[in-house]
Amino acid sequence: MPRKIKFKTTNPVLPVVKSGWVENPLDNLGLYRNINDNTIRNFKDVFQWQFGPKPQKKEKKQDPYKHKVLKGGTFLSSKKDGLLWLGHACFIIQLEGLRIITDPLLFGISAMKRLTELPISPDDIKEVDLILLSHNHRDHADEKSMKIICRNNPQAIILTGLQESRLLHSWKITNTIQEAGWYQQYKTEALQITYLPAKHWNRRYIWDTNRMLWGSF
Repeated sequence: MPRKIKFKTTNPVLPVVKSGWVENPLDNLGLYRNINDNTIRNFKDVFQWQFGPKPQKKEKKQDPYKHKVLKGGTFLSSKKDGLLWLGHACFIIQLEGLRIITDPLLFGISAMKRLTELPISPDDIKEVDLILLSHNHRDHADEKSMKIICRNNPQAIILTGLQESRLLHSWKITNTIQEAGWYQQYKTEALQITYLPAKHWNRRYIWDTNRMLWGSF
């Protein structure tokens, strides 16, 4: 019988905004889980995902479209409200005088390379107030990208899910971190930001499946 683990199911210092919600659900091993779905997949599920029918695979492979990369803009020198897409789930959002970056991914990772050039230099990303980190998958929580952004923005506060600070501290990141459970509101000025459920899962290594929480904002 696997050893049952007990993880945090809520952050007691953050308010819960959903009426009747108490804490994040855990499975029978004490790991995080989706609200109405088993998140632990077996080898059959993985095999079907990799080798099952993919009716649009050929169409996608033959699609010649590439995003145009606009370089040399003035977005980062302005505080006007706006949105700059840096690829995948990484956006710089400027709103109400705040600069926010989501799921920083500025480089290629392992076997996955960037398909388009980054429109700015990573070292140009400064004056960041908030870093939103949804979960620990490598295409969302990239060590190299996070180290650069946190080094250049030591004042930036990281907003993420329960247990994620363990990963960030292992990277020697010293920025302030706020961890939230689902339906909890972070302590921020000017904007109200709430961590919400996402039907997903978490894993970086073979042994750490669902030991950190995933979510949306």
